[in-house]
Amino acid sequence: MTAADLAHVQNLIRDGEWREDVRSKQWVGLAVAQVLGLDERDEAVKSKIKTMLQTWIDNKELKVVERPDAKSRMRRYIEVGDAPSWMMDY
Repeated sequence: MTAADLAHVQNLIRDGEWREDVRSKQWVGLAVAQVLGLDERDEAVKSKIKTMLQTWIDNKELKVVERPDAKSRMRRYIEVGDAPSWMMDY
């Protein structure tokens, strides 16, 4: 995992609607798997992705926000956190 990988994940997240819930078709882990070329269906890989996501949230690279979905149900989404501006260049 490199800073460039994280920046690519952040860019993909910034351009989409990604949910925190692993059961969602819009689970943010799918964005991570896409960028890193991982198979998110593998339980061990899914566990690693969850760990990466939690680390990025803890480090404020990503953040969890609660807002209504299209049906006005409150959902938890993942957005880009307060990443250093140099990372946006990737």
